[in-house]
Amino acid sequence: MKIRTGNIKEKDVVRILETPWWPPMLSSDGRYYRPQDDCPPSEGSGIAVSIGCDGDAWVQTYQPMMQSCRYRVPMFGGGMSPRVRQALLILAMAIKLDNEENPVSYAKVPDGEGGRK
Repeated sequence: MKIRTGNIKEKDVVRILETPWWPPMLSSDGRYYRPQDDCPPSEGSGIAVSIGCDGDAWVQTYQPMMQSCRYRVPMFGGGMSPRVRQALLILAMAIKLDNEENPVSYAKVPDGEGGRK
């Protein structure tokens, strides 16, 4: 995957987030798993998205030896999952926008690695 910089504007990501759509290559009642970049797949650390038959999405992390799953910057950072990393950046932006538009009083950022604001 060739990494492009500067081609995608914030408004493009917002447009994707604001427009409900269903990627045709996904199936409802499916599970999609990707091991993290920091350890061998045999250790089982990674992230999965499960989609219920009703279309609800569930995020699951598997980290038997670690506290968080890491997806590195491609090329210089050693990342092997550039699309997963990009999707996580878009997820972070979606969380930020939802928190700004609809703040939840009990939504506190957890302490520790991965819990940065």
